[in-house]
Amino acid sequence: MEGLPIGWIGFSPRNKFERLLRSRVIKTIDGLPVWSLVCFFIHKNNRGQGVAKQLIVGAKDFIEKYDIPAIECYPVDTKGEK
Repeated sequence: MEGLPIGWIGFSPRNKFERLLRSRVIKTIDGLPVWSLVCFFIHKNNRGQGVAKQLIVGAKDFIEKYDIPAIECYPVDTKGEK
């Protein structure tokens, strides 16, 4: 498994996600060019090791570097189910 990614994050301008643009539940609230953090994947062998936290730190660093004015996320409580 060496050399393969152990995780990734879905993070892009909100207007690149067609499903969000059509959503009746998650509506745009203002004119800011918001970015959306929509999903994570962490390989099962690497979960519980802080990988997701590091991905969020990387997204934060990107946001600061490129002066992105806002980010939104959509947490879901799966109650332990897949």
